[in-house]
Amino acid sequence: MTWSLIPLLFALQVVFLAHHILQALRHKRITTHETFGLALGVFVLIAWFGTSWGLGQAGIYLQEGFLKMYPGLWLSMVPVVLAVTAWLVVPSLRSGLPKLLGAIPLESWAWLQALRIAAIGTLLKTFSGEFPLYFELIVGVPDLIFGVTAVFVALSCRRGTMTARRFRLWNLIGAAIIVLPAGLIIQMGLPGAMQVFKTAPTSIEVLRFPMVLAPSVVVPLFVLFNLLAAWRASPTAEN
Repeated sequence: MTWSLIPLLFALQVVFLAHHILQALRHKRITTHETFGLALGVFVLIAWFGTSWGLGQAGIYLQEGFLKMYPGLWLSMVPVVLAVTAWLVVPSLRSGLPKLLGAIPLESWAWLQALRIAAIGTLLKTFSGEFPLYFELIVGVPDLIFGVTAVFVALSCRRGTMTARRFRLWNLIGAAIIVLPAGLIIQMGLPGAMQVFKTAPTSIEVLRFPMVLAPSVVVPLFVLFNLLAAWRASPTAEN
């Protein structure tokens, strides 16, 4: 296995959720029943991470049959669909989530997004010719810059100078820089009718293990956290 920070990033995402769920329970912001519902939601994400790990190690993501399914357009949606499905199906998760969001300080959400500074890894791979330049310029560099801005946003939250409106806008930008270009750019570098970028390295590198854990799990979760944090800062959210 090639050394990668991606599993560590996922572990930190899970720790973030687990820590704040336990904190909310300890301060009686959520009930024990809601705690179990929220824990089930986290378990669904962990189960998908394990599944994606297994598929990646087995080389499924690189097989011709899988590539014919245009995975760039939908692979990153899998954890989001699973999370939303769990939210719809489990009443205690549905009732506990708004309370949990209200219990997490804005500063904590910002520090979580600072983990996106780890995108510097793909920048280094690009410089060494191991990662597609077009993907790095359109997705990787903006993602890295957003991670850097998260440090300043977190400090602004700590000083009390960050308004809810600016915080929402910042999070929506963080989601947009991934949601708008990433899937299409990945697919444009994969075999098929949509392929535009054919000179190696292409987007096939994004689907190699362990790199594939980023678009299939970790990056979509960062986007999901952006959206949840924006909801948390909205006037209608429960505080």
